[in-house]
Amino acid sequence: MYLSINDIHKKYDGQWIFAINCDESELGETLGGEVVLHSERRDKVIREMEYYMDDTSRSIIFYAGKLPEGVSVVLSALKNELGTVGAAYFLRQFSAGQGDYTREREKLLEGITFDNIVNNVRELDREAADGTPTP
Repeated sequence: MYLSINDIHKKYDGQWIFAINCDESELGETLGGEVVLHSERRDKVIREMEYYMDDTSRSIIFYAGKLPEGVSVVLSALKNELGTVGAAYFLRQFSAGQGDYTREREKLLEGITFDNIVNNVRELDREAADGTPTP
């Protein structure tokens, strides 16, 4: 269903929006479109938007709400330089991951000191110089 940009902002305030079949003014401003994806999580919208992409319709991704200063400039620059699909692929690389990296790293490296690592590297270097295989 086609919505004006003002209606989109009202209906989806605080969410990331992906709209297709967008109309624009003579100045290039988006007037409205069909919202096909919306979520508070940018990565969810970016991950799913490629299913709606085609070269014949104008599409847009934006945040319906107040963005932190500078974010809209960066998104606009990405889109201008890479195109909508290229920008989506770029942003997809930086989506929020899952799990707790810090906790996993601490568990993995528990009891290992910098000296342990240095000694292990030196031992590997000695073995390589002697030609003895490392188990």
